[in-house]
Amino acid sequence: MKNSASRKILLIIIGVVLAAAGVIALLEPQGATALLVYLFGLAVLLSGIGTAITAFLPSFADSRRSLIVLAAASILLGVLIMIIKNVFILLLGIGVMLAGVSLAIVSLQWKKQGLSWFGSMCAAIATIVVGIVLTLFFSQIQAAIGVILGVGLLAVGIILVVVGIAMPKQPKELKA
Repeated sequence: MKNSASRKILLIIIGVVLAAAGVIALLEPQGATALLVYLFGLAVLLSGIGTAITAFLPSFADSRRSLIVLAAASILLGVLIMIIKNVFILLLGIGVMLAGVSLAIVSLQWKKQGLSWFGSMCAAIATIVVGIVLTLFFSQIQAAIGVILGVGLLAVGIILVVVGIAMPKQPKELKA
C-alpha cells in the first residue's frame, strides 16, 4: 500500500526528469550527443581499468598478456573518445566502412563460388556509403543523434509520468 504509492511517485519523478532531459537534448542536440559520447568513453575507460585489474588475478594468469593488451587498448580508446571531439563518430564511420568492405570481399568470394552474391554486394555498397556519410558529415550526424536522443528521452519520460499517474494506489489481489 505505502510501497505502491512510493512506486507511483518514483515513476512520476523519473518520468519528469527524463522528459526534462529530453527537452534539454532537443534544445541543445550537439551538447547532448557530446555528453552521451563522453559517458560512452568513460564506460570504455572504466572497462579497460576493470580488465587491467582482472589481468592480475591469479585465475587469469594464462591470459594475462592478452588481457593487458585489451586493457591498454580500451583505456586508450576511452581517453580518445572523451578528449577528442567527434572521434567517436569518426571511428564509427570508419568501422562501418570497414564492415562494408569486408562484406564486399565476402560477396566477391561468393560470386567466384557460383553462389548468390548480388544482394550482399548491394548491402556492402550501401554500408560503405553510410560509413562515408558518417565520416564526412560527422557534425550533422552529431546533431541528428542528439535530436533522436531528445525525442527518445521525452517519449519515455511522458510514458513514465502517464503510467505513474494511471497506476492504481492499491494493486488488486490475485485470485488463486
